[in-house]
Amino acid sequence: MQINVEGLSAAKRHIMQSLAEIHHIDVICLQETYVNDDKSDRLTISGFDIISYTLHAKHGRAIMFAATSLMLRGFVVSVL
Repeated sequence: MQINVEGLSAAKRHIMQSLAEIHHIDVICLQETYVNDDKSDRLTISGFDIISYTLHAKHGRAIMFAATSLMLRGFVVSVL
C-alpha cells in the first residue's frame, strides 16, 4: 500500500493498520509524513516494522513491512 499521508497522525496510523489487516497488506510506503526528529514515534504502525525512513518536518517518507509476513522473511534489505 502506498499513501501520500500529508502528515501522519494517530488517526491515520489507525486507519492504515485497519486497512492493512482487512486487505492482508505486507508493505506500507508512506510519503509526506511531516515527521521530524521530535516526533519520530509517530512512524509506528502496530504490527509493522520500519525498514527505511527519512525524517523531515515538511516532507519525509517511511517504508514498513508486516512483522508476520512470510513473503518478506529471508530477504535482506539494503538502504542507501
